[in-house]
Amino acid sequence: MARILHIVDAGEIGACACVAIRSLIDSGEGEHFLLMVGTGAELDRARRLGLTPDATIPMRGVRIPRGHAIDACDAKAFEIVHAWSSGAGVIGGKIAGETPRVVSLGWMPGHADARRLAGVARRGGIRAVTTPDEATALLCREAGFGAVRTVAWPVDPPRLAGRASLRRRIGIHPEEKVFLAIGEPTSEIDAKVVAYQAGVASVVGQRMVALVPEGARDLDRAVRFTLYHDEAWRVVVVPLEPLEMLACADLVLLQPRGSGGGEGIPLRPVTSHSIVSWAVAAGVPVVGEDCAEVRSIVGNGRIEFAEDASPLALNRVIYRMLSFVDQTDPNAVGVTPVQTPERYVEAIRSVYRSVITSGSDLIHA
Repeated sequence: MARILHIVDAGEIGACACVAIRSLIDSGEGEHFLLMVGTGAELDRARRLGLTPDATIPMRGVRIPRGHAIDACDAKAFEIVHAWSSGAGVIGGKIAGETPRVVSLGWMPGHADARRLAGVARRGGIRAVTTPDEATALLCREAGFGAVRTVAWPVDPPRLAGRASLRRRIGIHPEEKVFLAIGEPTSEIDAKVVAYQAGVASVVGQRMVALVPEGARDLDRAVRFTLYHDEAWRVVVVPLEPLEMLACADLVLLQPRGSGGGEGIPLRPVTSHSIVSWAVAAGVPVVGEDCAEVRSIVGNGRIEFAEDASPLALNRVIYRMLSFVDQTDPNAVGVTPVQTPERYVEAIRSVYRSVITSGSDLIHA
């Protein structure tokens, strides 16, 4: 039975990745150990997302400056070191030694981390790189990673239950429709864009609430914009991840492409690929800029694409979709999840087995 050390930079970990880690830990195969690095607030957030110590997962939470050498554990005691972000990959490099490393990226790292990780991968220090969607995999290849394996994050429909209780908890009135921006990392979510789109919907007669996570950018501008218009709609800042708020949403908005990586590193993909699968599983209508990669994820879920990410193009689509919201069952699970936890665990086990048995550089396989 393999012993796996999971390294998590709590400041970078996304909600979807936390579900993936817990799926591996709860699978019952292998011995799992978790080293979580970050500030006190970051560690608390990761624990809230499910990375908590229990009988199956000895966990060490370490409050240290990122990039410093870690003497928290002996890498020789493990068959696999699995880093769960670019920052964790850098940390892993300081403790892994000859232990095979797997790095799972939820989104494209910044140009400095991308170049550093690509160099380690080419030298064989990283044996396997996984990403949750083809768009991120392509960008990683263009950054110099070589062939990267695509393993979509798992979707667990039971986590999407509890619409009524969640709406009461947040303070949503029965006549209000919830407009939610989804994406990872949450720092890519533009709160003022969500507020503007909710405002347009309210002008045509629909009482709207725009939900945004605490980590979104331009929160102050979003709230001021609402106040300027006499609070014809509401912007509610919630200390939850978009994934945790999906159950109470009536409509979700995909974020447009992220910022450039700099120094030749291409643009990040649409940041919402991972969580789109959750929205589809919840049966929540999705609106966003047309994107081939998102089309491949959505399958037969309900989604409407605008011809571009301009406010006017999105306005038209949102207005059309809101007229059909009342005809849907908000508690229904719409389609079969793109990736079940069981399938995800088997895919990652396959990566582990290949790394342990072959010792080959999987990223060039």
